[in-house]
Amino acid sequence: MVEQWLEPLPRPKGVRRSFLAPNQLLEVGPADAVILQVIPEAPGRCRVRRMDYTPATRARPPRNLSWLQQDIEVAESTQTGLASGAGEADEAGPASPELEEFRRTIATLIRNRPSRAR
Repeated sequence: MVEQWLEPLPRPKGVRRSFLAPNQLLEVGPADAVILQVIPEAPGRCRVRRMDYTPATRARPPRNLSWLQQDIEVAESTQTGLASGAGEADEAGPASPELEEFRRTIATLIRNRPSRAR
């Protein structure tokens, strides 16, 4: 999910998107803000928490995040492919600096995680 968020996507006019490491996406529009957080639950499983913020004086419906369902479906499909051992990933081409930094951070966390006592 996070890798998809770090790829540049066209946004509606006036909407800014920021990634807050390690697992939050902030979208700020002219009249509201949305925070999405990916929370790991188990290997290959996570939960996406959504928080909508609008001024107390406005009664607005939550922002349409139809792209979020598509992101979830792509992440589920990717995870299924990884779990089935679908082969080595092909080089997809250059990644954004933000995505490269995220991948370096995750690799460091994996290398430095404490081993579990059995």
